[in-house]
Amino acid sequence: MEYFWLKQDKRYVDVPHIHRFAGTYRRSDFTVEHAYKIADRNVVFVNSEHRLDYTDVIDRQIFLVSEDVKSVFKMYDPSITFKTFCLLDNVHMDLKLYYAPIIPLIDGTDEPERFSREGRRDREPVIRRAYLKSRPIVRLRELPPDGVVIRLDVAESLLRRGLFRADMARLVLTCV
Repeated sequence: MEYFWLKQDKRYVDVPHIHRFAGTYRRSDFTVEHAYKIADRNVVFVNSEHRLDYTDVIDRQIFLVSEDVKSVFKMYDPSITFKTFCLLDNVHMDLKLYYAPIIPLIDGTDEPERFSREGRRDREPVIRRAYLKSRPIVRLRELPPDGVVIRLDVAESLLRRGLFRADMARLVLTCV
């Protein structure tokens, strides 16, 4: 089975940016073990100078998905819980609902990461197929920032429903 890294399309620069995110939330709380620290419903303000592009996947500060992506995730993994985020843009009088999926975080490789002198990865990580255990949706520590990985059938289902302004990158898997 093939797996894909689901991420925001970087060609869109006017995506929502949560105001004072770091002062209110911690990225480490968006895990299965610490999800109780986050309220089920959250209202946040977004910074905007221009009209925002509300894409189906936002992954700049935390991983957020739209209602359509949430319904597909629920179909393939009913155990996933979601925290609701109401994004308010007071400048343009706009409001959108997004959902932060609480997805299990796993290590996908035994190899330590190697970085170049500039601080970039020397190569993309090679993920072990056995660690994924045929799960439909997981988060991997090896992908920045704890990237969400979906199985081929989930990716096809998202594309059939017209996934809007998102990107998928095929992962290299090993059988060792």
